[in-house]
Amino acid sequence: MKIEEIAKYLNLHIAVVTGFARAGFFGFSSKSGHYKNKAIQDFKKYGLQWDTSLKKRVLPAHLNPVIPGWENPPLHALAQYHVSIDKNTDSIKNVYWVVNFFFIPNYFYFPDPDSLCRLEPPKVKLKEKIIFSSNEGKQVIVYPDPAENLALVQVTGKIEKQTDEELFIEAKNSIIPVLNWLSFTTDQILPIVQQNLVKLPSGDIYFYKAKQAPLVQLNPSSFTEHKPLRDAMSLYRLGLNSNEPIYAFLSFFRAKEAVEKIKKEWFNKYKEQFKEHQDFINLINNFNKHLLPKHPVFGDFSEKKFTYTLNKLEDRYRNAIAHAHNDKKEIDVYLLTGSDESANISLQHSLSSIRFIIKVQINSLNEIFNFVKNAEFIFKHKIITPENYIEEMS
Repeated sequence: MKIEEIAKYLNLHIAVVTGFARAGFFGFSSKSGHYKNKAIQDFKKYGLQWDTSLKKRVLPAHLNPVIPGWENPPLHALAQYHVSIDKNTDSIKNVYWVVNFFFIPNYFYFPDPDSLCRLEPPKVKLKEKIIFSSNEGKQVIVYPDPAENLALVQVTGKIEKQTDEELFIEAKNSIIPVLNWLSFTTDQILPIVQQNLVKLPSGDIYFYKAKQAPLVQLNPSSFTEHKPLRDAMSLYRLGLNSNEPIYAFLSFFRAKEAVEKIKKEWFNKYKEQFKEHQDFINLINNFNKHLLPKHPVFGDFSEKKFTYTLNKLEDRYRNAIAHAHNDKKEIDVYLLTGSDESANISLQHSLSSIRFIIKVQINSLNEIFNFVKNAEFIFKHKIITPENYIEEMS
């Protein structure tokens, strides 16, 4: 079928169908511009293509987000990708948009290889698509895949003056009632593992990708364990492993609280023990004097002190996550319940800052504890360390 025939068959405007075709919603065309009948039927049933015989479309591994002025931004820094089939789409005036939210990874639509994707489809079956209409002129459709697994939520709307980020927020807020209904009704874990924005009729695809972790060569000799750091490092690990910004932030903030506990318990002891060793005293005295690097990825916190940043993040996000209601009337205070995507995006942007701070602080504590551990050997007399202190108290 050619574009004109597809538009007639689907009863859609030819500009919309052209955009779908350019974005790959009908798979690949022949050299003559014909699309397979089965591909069009699959689009109608499943929202796009799930044919595993289609060539995978993924970004090259070396193509990493580059933040201007900093070639190696911290983890959790987000960058936007724009995929177009040619260089001339900037001249096309886009009228409509579609956002796809996937429950199952689809390798034909540029998934993020680093995302935490489930290994199996959701244990939720769906025989045919469900159409929801909103009062705001948007349409939400829940689709199965060819195996009748719950696979995709698709939102369509009209482009006005929204930015790309605003379109993502608008789309996500539109599907939140549907996501809530799906999760509550089925009692199944249903994370969104992939998402993209498609503008029509250009067919350009937009999506966000987090900073890819660099390749790391493990060095066995670098392993050390200091018992007081176990909680902080465990919480840091949970934050890195979480693909929900709310719980990633909460884990990092709890790691901050674990760090504060260590400082209160050990710093005064060590100041007295090592008062003759100025280098060590400087390590302790400078612990809270670090600044975040100068870079846009840290937003308002660029070049701000760690203590200032942590206090602001506590006021802005920690309390908003911890509570489901708020009696305060300040404009800057809101709740983070997962029901408002604009708040979630704001939180997502803060993850780089808090993760950076906690990593630096844990590294500093490791340096302090290593000094103390080595000092007992060097000075040939017993020094209170976290390990022998705990042993003596038990």
